[in-house]
Amino acid sequence: MVAGCAAAGILVAVLMSGGDETKDDRKTTPAAATAGATTTPGAPSASGSGAAVDPEVKAQAQPLSDLLGTASDSRSSVVSAVASVQKCDKLPESQQALTAAAGKRRELQSKLGQLKADKLPGGQQLVDQLNAAWTASAQADDEYALWAQDAQGSCDAKKQDNQHYKNAVQASGTATTAKKQAATLWNAIAAQTGLPNRSDGDL
Repeated sequence: MVAGCAAAGILVAVLMSGGDETKDDRKTTPAAATAGATTTPGAPSASGSGAAVDPEVKAQAQPLSDLLGTASDSRSSVVSAVASVQKCDKLPESQQALTAAAGKRRELQSKLGQLKADKLPGGQQLVDQLNAAWTASAQADDEYALWAQDAQGSCDAKKQDNQHYKNAVQASGTATTAKKQAATLWNAIAAQTGLPNRSDGDL
C-alpha cells in the first residue's frame, strides 16, 4: 500500500498542468525569466525602447493571448480524476471528467485554427507547438479515461501496470516538451506587445 500511495503522489505532481509539468519546470522556464514577471497588459515593450507596437501584430496577439488564458481550465479536474482512479474511487465520474478534458483540449485546437498568426514573430512555430501540445494532452486524457474504464471492471490500487495508464504518461511527457517550447515562443511575443507571459503550466 505504501508503494501505491507513493506512486499516486508522484503522478499528481506530474499532472499539475493536466498531466504535463512540475512546479520546478515553471520556475525555470527560460522565456519567463527573459520577459520578466512585471509585464502587464498594455505595458510598453519589455525591451525598454518604448517603441509603438505594430497594430497588426497586436491585433493577432490579443485574441491568441485570450485563448491561452483559458488553456489550463481543465487542469484541476484532470488531477482530481487521476488521483481518484489511483485510489479506485469515483471511477465512472473520473472517466467522464477525463473524457470531457480531452474534448476541451480539442476545442482549444479548433479555436486556434480560427486565429491568424502570420504577423507574429515565430507565429507559425508557436501554432505548431500549441497544436502538438494540445494533441498530446488530449491523447493523454483519452488514455486516462480508458484506464478509468478498465478499473471499473477490476481495480487494484497497488498496481499501475495498465497499458492505457502507461500510454497516458508517455503522451503527457510529449505534451510537456511542446508546451515548454510554445511558452518560450509566446513570451517573446508578449515582451513585444505588453501581453501577459505564460508558463508551460498555463498552457
